[in-house]
Amino acid sequence: MSIRTLYTSLLAGLLLGCVTQVGATQCAFKGQNGDARLVRFSGEVLMPEGWTSDNQCERLEVAGGVVRVMYQSAAGKLVETTVERGPLVRKGEGAPNGIFHQIGIMLAADQKTRLGMSRAAVDFDALYESFPAGHIVQSGVPLEIVLFDAEAARGAAFRLESTGKPPFSVIIRGGKLTLPVAVLEPGVSYRWSLKQGTNLVKGEFSVVSAADYAQVRKAIDGELGAQPEADTRLAVASRLVEQEYFLEARSVLRNYLK
Repeated sequence: MSIRTLYTSLLAGLLLGCVTQVGATQCAFKGQNGDARLVRFSGEVLMPEGWTSDNQCERLEVAGGVVRVMYQSAAGKLVETTVERGPLVRKGEGAPNGIFHQIGIMLAADQKTRLGMSRAAVDFDALYESFPAGHIVQSGVPLEIVLFDAEAARGAAFRLESTGKPPFSVIIRGGKLTLPVAVLEPGVSYRWSLKQGTNLVKGEFSVVSAADYAQVRKAIDGELGAQPEADTRLAVASRLVEQEYFLEARSVLRNYLK
């Protein structure tokens, strides 16, 4: 696959994940029991035993059992409810929220197909999304990156650069990539690249100190005030995504989705 083709695939993935069709509703759902069954408008039948994400949830109908679903309402409130029959989310009731893209990234390694994309594009999208973006918190321990498509990354050359500092380079051998504490300095912006043959992907992120992140969380917690724990976790994840603390948002979401 050429560099141009890869960038085209990436653009398609980002558009599907972040800029959904007008009127489309993002959500995450799972079966509440073993009988849970959904039917997509195309006729595809889904039996979601574990959490699944989708970008057009208004096109899913619950045909059996009970389905647990999370989405953002048109009024801007994060909703979690159960549906026993009919539309998973009624048309016009939902709105986009970036946390569902993050949930989709977390689930990508377990989903056989994703959002109507071809298998090759899905694998590439998942691999790209494995790498840091936005703000990364320097917590005094190495940053461990779990690669959602380890086979696609095997043998690829990873390179991390920042202005005025020597680059950090490594060949990926397994399903994880570890960035040492010494190469991640708070207040510095980094550029990364992954190259394998003619395939090349790039991205960037910045590093913030644990103290600065603590102030961000304090502000978010103060803004949200006293709410039920479940509502607070979803709202915190949503605020973190808005401020581009994607890895921290995923950590909150993982605990919520257990």
